[in-house]
Amino acid sequence: MTDADRRSKLIELWLERPEEEHTDTGMLNFFHWLVEHHPELLKHGTRDPYQYLKVDLTGHVAPPPPFTRRCLPRLEFQSKSPAVRSQKQ
Repeated sequence: MTDADRRSKLIELWLERPEEEHTDTGMLNFFHWLVEHHPELLKHGTRDPYQYLKVDLTGHVAPPPPFTRRCLPRLEFQSKSPAVRSQKQ
């Protein structure tokens, strides 16, 4: 199997998965599935096979949602020093 054929089959299998799984986490799950069911499709070389998979699927993985500050809880600083606490009041 040529490298182009391997990559073509890999992308075909990836695109058969539900679109909501086309994420970084979904790619990791897909990698584990490939290890078990189609290890011949994973490229082996000097790098980790998962890193090669990430390159092979470039352009086929949904970007992560944008980061917004609204999704983080607001943290209040509480000093243990009584002097600092009395200044705040």
